[in-house]
Amino acid sequence: WVVYFYKPYCGASRRMRPLLEGLGNTVNASNHLRFAALDCVEHRHVCDRAGIESFPRVRIYSTTPESLQSSLETGSFERVPVAEWSGRLVLTELLAWFKIMQTQGHIHQDVGWPQDENLAKAILDYKGRGEARVEGLVAAPALDPGGYLQDIESAMKLSLVDHIFPSMRPLTGGRLNDLTHYIQVLSRIYPQDSVRAELRSLGSRISARLKWSQVDYEAEMAEFGATMSIAKDTKSWEWCRPRESGRGGYSCGMWLLFHTMVANSDRYHAEDTLQTIHSWVQNFFGCQDCSSHFQAMWEREQGDTRRSHQEVALWLWSAHNMVNDRLTGEDDSNLRLQWPPVEMCPECYTEDARNETATGKSAVSSTSFSTHQWLHGNVFMFLQEMFCYKSDTLSCAQFYDPSDEKAFESVFKWTAVVLFVVTLGVVGCCVWVITAPTDQEFATDEHSKLVMKTELQDDLDKKLMKEILKMKEEKKAHAERCKLESTEIKKDI
Repeated sequence: WVVYFYKPYCGASRRMRPLLEGLGNTVNASNHLRFAALDCVEHRHVCDRAGIESFPRVRIYSTTPESLQSSLETGSFERVPVAEWSGRLVLTELLAWFKIMQTQGHIHQDVGWPQDENLAKAILDYKGRGEARVEGLVAAPALDPGGYLQDIESAMKLSLVDHIFPSMRPLTGGRLNDLTHYIQVLSRIYPQDSVRAELRSLGSRISARLKWSQVDYEAEMAEFGATMSIAKDTKSWEWCRPRESGRGGYSCGMWLLFHTMVANSDRYHAEDTLQTIHSWVQNFFGCQDCSSHFQAMWEREQGDTRRSHQEVALWLWSAHNMVNDRLTGEDDSNLRLQWPPVEMCPECYTEDARNETATGKSAVSSTSFSTHQWLHGNVFMFLQEMFCYKSDTLSCAQFYDPSDEKAFESVFKWTAVVLFVVTLGVVGCCVWVITAPTDQEFATDEHSKLVMKTELQDDLDKKLMKEILKMKEEKKAHAERCKLESTEIKKDI
């Protein structure tokens, strides 16, 4: 037996329970291994007898030669604890521990572990019931928190066609190997299973040749849906919609793709993911100046020394903020803020920084990168929550809760209803102002501002708008006359 001791009010307990629930529903040898969860609030005496002092706790109970001998003597069959998880509360690491315990004989060899996709689905199905919700760090999510998925798909496809054939040279040798590996990494960690399957098929076709001409390669990519026309299609972008300032579009989408790739990795693949990102920027990013700056930052900030998942995620995040810092310094008329801002993730900042910001002091730098103002552990959790949204990978199953999506949709619907009601109120107010000539004195400057600020102004009759503006001018003229008369009275006095 694997027994999960937990307390339902504990966030860490709720965060880990879905893995045990998922394994219990997908492990193929329940006659050799079963999973149980014990609520140590409701059954405190049982947990006390088991010697459980901290939560959550995972134990494997099994028979041993000694317990079998005792069973023969007492006539009662007994399982004893043979192993206990004492590592980090990370889903993928706990799963790896179970497999190690199997090699050590604590779990029967006939037990087969589920495929990552199947386990992730079982975990997300359980979380979708709303029984494992925990408070996240994203205090102010985007209006469409899943909008980044459109951007990373567009960026991913552009990254496979832009600057692949500089100077019309064939794609072969090291460049072909690097591109093939990039596709393989994407096929393992892209946040949507359907796209991962397409990438696996694409990777097989690209790796089947030792040399690609530009014509043949672009024909293959066009079949995949990757063409340069994506860059100018505004419908291809959500968070990264191109703007007149030059922001948005492809570069913005690639940063989102990089963060998403790392978020969907784990401790065993994160280092390779970051190395793959570095290789792609070095070989296939068309902005040579940007590529050179990234390479210099890679050397200066020792990108090749990052090993763990958190180290990799934080290196990429700090690199992104350093780029924003550099670009702001080059053009201070086009500020690029540090991310995330304190409004989006107050827990990402130190307590001193938050307190001084609340009192109006400039403790948090919004445009320059400074490591002392951040709580890096919370930043990592923020990144996981942000770039695991709607992901179906096993690595993200711990950080994405489908029930949050349902809550967001509910809030969005109620917001739409409130806006509709408010809009009706605004329309009614405007009609009242216009159709009450005996009360024209109430059509003040504030009423005019309200009318002018709403999007309904284009639909209003021009004559009525002129009437409102006329009343505004009359009010202004009346105020001027009163001021003049007041001045004359003061002179007389």
